[in-house]
Amino acid sequence: MLSDETRLKILKLLSSESLSVSGIINKMGMDQPLISHKLKDLRENGLVISYRSGKNIIYKISDDSLRNLLRAGSEAGKK
Repeated sequence: MLSDETRLKILKLLSSESLSVSGIINKMGMDQPLISHKLKDLRENGLVISYRSGKNIIYKISDDSLRNLLRAGSEAGKK
């Protein structure tokens, strides 16, 4: 799951904040069908969870250990 660049970018975004599909699209500048497909893959594999907030579906990282791993990887890449 982490070998796909788009899925990894989505996970990195979600490691710092919960976002709706439109929020992810705005930050990544990619088409909605592609983002929705990648989110479906991530959700089905237990890496993200979703919940409804009004009319929006909000996505977030499913586990704090995954969030910590993504942040550590991001920080290591900056060095």
